[in-house]
Amino acid sequence: MTRAVAKLLDHVNNDPKGFDMLVGFSQGGELIFLLAARAHMFIHSKRRPYRFAIFGAEIPLCLCHEPSLSFARASAAPTKPPNAIACFAVMGDEDAGNRDGFAEGVAQCRELGLCIEGQTWSGGHVMPPAEDSCYERMVEHLFTRTRGGEEHRVHDDDVDDDDDLAALGF
Repeated sequence: MTRAVAKLLDHVNNDPKGFDMLVGFSQGGELIFLLAARAHMFIHSKRRPYRFAIFGAEIPLCLCHEPSLSFARASAAPTKPPNAIACFAVMGDEDAGNRDGFAEGVAQCRELGLCIEGQTWSGGHVMPPAEDSCYERMVEHLFTRTRGGEEHRVHDDDVDDDDDLAALGF
């Protein structure tokens, strides 16, 4: 896992255009989750990925793999809108993973300094469809921030509406 995360970090840092968001499913979600703790290592000043979506990943497995995992350094990256670091984790009700462990893992990540929200959906070990309420909550969490008591869309010029998000696969 450590080598895979290092390889992914190298890929992200060497892409000339940069990334707005990183998304992973299952074991890929675990890699994205571990990469979120290394947000301070991203080198693109304008197009760093500040949003991470993980689906069907075993967060407790990641926390056991890296017991000293901390998001404190990751929070040193810009934390004010529009570049706040945010993570959204999803697990299906029918997924073979431990639902209690999932909720505990999300809570533990919050304690470690990650702006994370976790949600379950009625399906199994697949990404939830755009029609599911989980989709709306993910979009709200990853693309909306509060500043001075007012909500606004993150990178509003890049993401105009839900049709654009659907085109991105959400």
